[in-house]
Amino acid sequence: MVKDIVAFDVETTGLNPQKDFIIQLVLKKLTGDTLEVKETRQWYIEPIHAYEITPQAQEKHGITKEFLKKNGVPLKSIAQEILDFFDGCDILTFNGNTFDVNFLYSNLKQIEYEFDINNRIFYDAFLMYKKLHPSTLEALYLHYTGNILDGAHNAFNDVDATIEVFKHLHQGPGDRWEGLTRADMDKMEENYIDSPERSVCYKPGINPDEKIIVFATGKHKDEEFMKVCKQDPSYIKWFMDNVASEFTKNMLRVYYNKHRSKS
Repeated sequence: MVKDIVAFDVETTGLNPQKDFIIQLVLKKLTGDTLEVKETRQWYIEPIHAYEITPQAQEKHGITKEFLKKNGVPLKSIAQEILDFFDGCDILTFNGNTFDVNFLYSNLKQIEYEFDINNRIFYDAFLMYKKLHPSTLEALYLHYTGNILDGAHNAFNDVDATIEVFKHLHQGPGDRWEGLTRADMDKMEENYIDSPERSVCYKPGINPDEKIIVFATGKHKDEEFMKVCKQDPSYIKWFMDNVASEFTKNMLRVYYNKHRSKS
């Protein structure tokens, strides 16, 4: 009989499983044959030890200590339910075999519960996709041309290979030619950089002739810069100190000075 699979994901206070803590955990049990969801568990977890949520983590998931104080439960109160839910099942994560699994094992170990990693398959959708669709220049060159890239990581050879890959994206029929026109490429957001670190970008405003600056990443993704300045000035300070390049800082200062009289 095919084992059921538990898909799970965690949000954490930081990146170190020895020092940081899981603060959100979602488990979904899938039938082993049809992969239908048959059971779900989800919790916000308030660490019992003194803790801080790193700015980088909070930017990603938006969970605050105040929220956890109201909505979180201690990990120890749900530990056995977690282990029971995983019992007899294989595991599924997205890029979790070196992160989510490690966090769950370490956090449970700290409260004297053992997450059994033996006799399970740990499916990682991200790693499997990368194996099937490697995205290095060498892999793309091989995929499109059928040839091995000699002298990879020599800049001269890499430029030639990049041109060849671009040509295969751009034109031609058949399985190894994507057939994109330049107009198709020009419409792709991925091909535009409004700030070097891609933390903010321009979007059309209400007025078709006006462009607004919005956050491209983090907890305020897609929100307009001036709105966030009003509603979350502490985030703006952290963003300017820790994320924004000098180019982006100057860009935002000009934008702020232009729009503050209107707001």
